[in-house]
Amino acid sequence: EATSDLYLLFDFAYNACFYFLPIFLGYTAAKKLGINPIMGIYIGALMLAPGFVDIANTRETFTVLGIPCKLGTYGTTVFPVLLSVFAFKYVDKFFDRIIPQILSQSVKPFLEMLVMLPVTLCLFCPLGTIIGEGIAAVIIMLDNAPFITGIIGGLWPFLILTGMHMPILYAVIIPNLY
Repeated sequence: EATSDLYLLFDFAYNACFYFLPIFLGYTAAKKLGINPIMGIYIGALMLAPGFVDIANTRETFTVLGIPCKLGTYGTTVFPVLLSVFAFKYVDKFFDRIIPQILSQSVKPFLEMLVMLPVTLCLFCPLGTIIGEGIAAVIIMLDNAPFITGIIGGLWPFLILTGMHMPILYAVIIPNLY
């Protein structure tokens, strides 16, 4: 039953895994790219901070350091955090060259986030959403092709493993139910 403790426990476990996917991906991407994984986690967590999610749900516009941007909710997303961590690698390399080693532990993370906040929230989060919605649009367009539908069905377990099933569910399946 949907009200049983076991069901609720499994629901919590599921939500913990997929809702916080940007944090996990931030860590993994940072490790793969050879940069500080804590900063990768921070970039992923930035997209899930409760205040950020509240603002994204209640306001149409928001400014990040004076730059206007349209916010969204990014729990269960893949592309925004991957794009942001990839860009962070180059920001990190830039600050490695200009900040003396003695100041790198205290000053460098602050300056990196000062650069990454507007880039992540104003560029990569919306761009990642567009990429995810584009994939969903292609899937909708190919809906009447049985061969393609079979391929998507065959790939569905892998889509679940990568978290890409959620954008498909939100963008394709759920709207088509109504």
